[in-house]
Formats: sequence, C-alpha cells, structure tokens
Amino acid sequence: MVERRRLLLIWLFGAALAVSIACPACGQGSIVGWGANWSGQCDVPSPNNGFVAIAAGGLHSMGLKSGGSIVAWGHNEFGQCDVPPPNSGFVAVAAGWHHSLGLKYNGSIVAWGHNEFGQCDVPSPNSGFVAVAAGWHHSLGLKYNGSIVAWGNNVSGQCDVPSPNKGFVAIAAGGYHSLGLKSDGSIVAWGHNEFGECDVPSPNRGFVAIAAGLVHSLGLKFDGSIVAWGNNGYGQCDVPSPNTGFVAIAAGGHYSLGLRADGSIVAWGRNDSGQCNVPFPNTGFVAVAAGPFHGLGLIWEQGAVYDIFSAKRAPDEAFAHLTGPICTAVFGNVLYVETPSRTCGIRVETTGHNISVGQRVTVLGTVQTNLDGERYIAASSVQPITSVPVEELAPLGLRNDSLGGSALHLQQGVDGGFGLNNIGLLIRTWGRVTQVGEGYIYIDDGSHLKDGTLTGSEENVGVRVICDPSGYAIGDYVAVTGISSCFKTQSDTVARKVIAVDVSAQTIQGL
Repeated sequence: MVERRRLLLIWLFGAALAVSIACPACGQGSIVGWGANWSGQCDVPSPNNGFVAIAAGGLHSMGLKSGGSIVAWGHNEFGQCDVPPPNSGFVAVAAGWHHSLGLKYNGSIVAWGHNEFGQCDVPSPNSGFVAVAAGWHHSLGLKYNGSIVAWGNNVSGQCDVPSPNKGFVAIAAGGYHSLGLKSDGSIVAWGHNEFGECDVPSPNRGFVAIAAGLVHSLGLKFDGSIVAWGNNGYGQCDVPSPNTGFVAIAAGGHYSLGLRADGSIVAWGRNDSGQCNVPFPNTGFVAVAAGPFHGLGLIWEQGAVYDIFSAKRAPDEAFAHLTGPICTAVFGNVLYVETPSRTCGIRVETTGHNISVGQRVTVLGTVQTNLDGERYIAASSVQPITSVPVEELAPLGLRNDSLGGSALHLQQGVDGGFGLNNIGLLIRTWGRVTQVGEGYIYIDDGSHLKDGTLTGSEENVGVRVICDPSGYAIGDYVAVTGISSCFKTQSDTVARKVIAVDVSAQTIQGL
C-alpha cells in the first residue's frame, strides 16, 4: 500500500500539498471506490469533494482535503479512522493494514490506529519528513536529506534500510518488504523476498515511481511503461498491453493499478472482490491507491489545482496553488519548479521574487499556455518555505530525442516526441555543436533531429540550446544542463528546446 503521490497529490508526479485558501473554485476533487466493501471502505463520506490525495488501507480508506484535514472511513476497530486532533495542517496520507499516517506541513508525522508492532511510534526526532508510506504493520518516512526512517514490524528486515541510506526521492511499503527510489532512477528493495519481490529486474534504471503490494512490486519507467516483479499467482505482474502511457501506479494485495495519461485506470491481477473492476466511465482520474481488496481513484474536476501534474491538465485560467515543489532554475523573473521525485516540472512567471535554486516554494497563480505551447503558472505570489532546508535536485540525463516527450493532457508534446512529457524538468544532455546562432546553439548526440528551422540558409540539426553562444564553435562537444522546454516553429510545429543553466566543454577520448 503506497502513499501516492507521490508528495502530495503525491505524484509521479510529485508534490501536491494542500492548504486552505479563499478560492471559490476550490473543492473539486472527488473519490471513487470499488472492490470489497465489507467495512464500508468504498463508501466515501459526504460531501465527496475537495480532496487532493488518497490512501487505501487494509479495510479502511483516507482522503486528504484541500484545507489540510483528513477524512477516514471504513473499518475502525483499532481507531485507524479516528484522526487525532488537531485535524489540520496535513499534506500527505498513508494507510497500512490497521494503522494510518499523516504528514504535517511542518515535516512531522502523526500516526494512529493499531500499534502492536510499534508502527505508530514515530522515531525521534519527528521532523524533516517529506513523504510517508505504510505497509501491513510497518511504516516508512522519507527525510528531506534523502534518507529513510523505518519503524514497526521488522520480522523480515523490512525496516533495515540498506546502506548507504541516502539519495532517496520516493518510498513504498508492501506487506513485509520496502522499496526506495534513488535520485539516479534506480530502486533499492529490502525485506521479505520469498517471491522475488525485492529482486528488481535488470536494467535497474530509468524509474520514476514505485509501488509495493503484499508480495509483489511495481516500478514506473520514464518512458511510461511499468515493470512488475515478485509473486504472480494472480497475474498481478502481467502488465496489460500496450504497456505505455502510464503516469502513476499502485499495488494492492494481489492486483495492480496503473493510471494512464488520458485519466483512465488499468487494473489487473486478482479480482474476486471486484478490485479490478474500475467503475464506468473510467475517466478523469489523477491519482490511484490500492488496498488489499479495494481500490480508490481521485477524480479531478475543473477548478483549483494543487499539484504540477494537475496544472498541466487544467484549462487556462484555472487557479493553481502549489506547495512544496523545488526550484530548479531561475532566469530573472522566470523560474522553474518540479516535484521531489523529478517526474513533473513547470514554468512559473512572476513580477518579482526572492527564490533561490534548491528552495521549496509555494506558488499561487493561474495556469496559462504561452505562444510556444508551454504550460506555465502566471504567479501572483511565490514564497519560499523557510522551514525546509535547501535541496538541489540532480538533472535527469536524457538523449536529444527523448527531450520534450509526448503530450500530457493540455501540455503539448514535441514533434516526433515519445515517452513521458518532460517539459519543465531539469535535464542534462550532450552533443556536438552543429550550429551557432544569435542567442543559441544547436547540439546533436547522433539522433540527427531536424526541427525545420534554419540558421542563415543552413538547416538546423539537433536540439536548440538557449545560451550565450560566444566561445563555442561548430564541432565542439558540450554537455548541457538546463530546462527541457519547447518552441513553435514557423510551420506551427512544437520543437525541442533547452534553456541552459550550464554549458560545459567535454573532452571525448579517442576523438
């Protein structure tokens, strides 16, 4: 049972936190439940609106409201639905077999419910957490410094985080095993491994999200495909074809859920309680959660949005309130922010700010689309979250042809793009300089891309890099760190563009 999204709507799409604000468009997230309903875990309490995150436990469910309060329903024998007061200031939720976790805005964790194994005894110091996950009888917390804290039942070593305990960006807790996603896109797994649920398939790279079931595991790749391993007695590891276009995942008892970019949910595996029967019309979902026998989906309706992923699917003029994304680049009054999981980023345009790279921020504004086809937030306010230390994100290494990606709802993809949309993310790419223009260079890594534009009378080959071109000549080999972006060509196609943060010369051995 995984705490999804991912911070908060917690996504892959990373960081959606919720804070109450005076906004007439708020309260647009509703929850759909299906599968076993023995304890009323699928009966969402009224009013079913205003939710921004979900979690599914053993026989209970949780929803995080936009105002920072938690609603919990279903089985309550151990008080797992009795949210401790004050029920406010929460930014993320996670549900175990009979216990519940809530992450507070100040980085502390509140735990309640069944505590036979100490799964509710958060270790000291209870501060600096940015994500939570709940397994059957154990709990995980991800610290801002990239380390994982684990507590509760440790019969299978599920709380023994392997060394080095650093560099993690996401966590997932299964029945008796645990998963951690590293900043380099690899997965670390530990704990119960009778069914190979900790044996991450090779190549162990390129992952952007993780989920842990009872005795199986899921990983979402950057190209939108899902990798599954572990127990497959009910087909829970047989991802339906086409295995592409996924943006989020969840793992239940013996079944799996995948959220597609079009807002539909794909379910496979054990279905004796209807846990794979996603209700009609199966559209408009922005988050998924899986308990042992029931599933939950969060439906986004037009109105306010609270995470980057939802902002990219919202219409222009929708109100956006982002809390917690990390600033990755600053270009005067334009900055870029992305989720801690490095799965979704967006441009923010301001009239002034005091933000530095590496700071977590809150952003208030409206979603817009610029003339180049890039979604952005026209911000009325951008403020640092001063209680959270600075943490610079590492760039994602991408080939030239992987830049831009395919369309993600209203965020256009680039011409010929494939895989997950990465416009707005901090990336690193390489290539030889093929053209030097006014305010830009083109680089080619062998992909030989052509966007139909010219420099003088010569056709440009490669990817456009916005930078100071002085000091670079055709034939130079460079590495570029910057923001994956796009621009409209004269033929009205959307082409790849990188807004450079750094361009450095490279020496290639043997050339």
